[in-house]
Amino acid sequence: MKIMNGFVLLALGCLLVACGMDSSCDIKSGCTVEAKNENKDLTYQLVENGCDTGKVKYNDDGDYCAALKSDSRNNYCARSMRRQAFESRKCPGTFFN
Repeated sequence: MKIMNGFVLLALGCLLVACGMDSSCDIKSGCTVEAKNENKDLTYQLVENGCDTGKVKYNDDGDYCAALKSDSRNNYCARSMRRQAFESRKCPGTFFN
């Protein structure tokens, strides 16, 4: 029984690390999120329900925020996750025009 509890805790810990403890990562949707900001190298790749935005990279916040809003730049994928990223990044304006 203790071994099973240990395994469950280990699996849960791995899941949290894999999702980066990002609130936009939802087990049910099967999403993966990668977002980082290193020296103004802004990248993301969002996958929601098997639909992948592809990895996108921008050098400044304005382009990054504009890209999050663009359906065509994101293969018409992960709209709700892009909105969450837009709002959490505190991008100016509104997500939908």
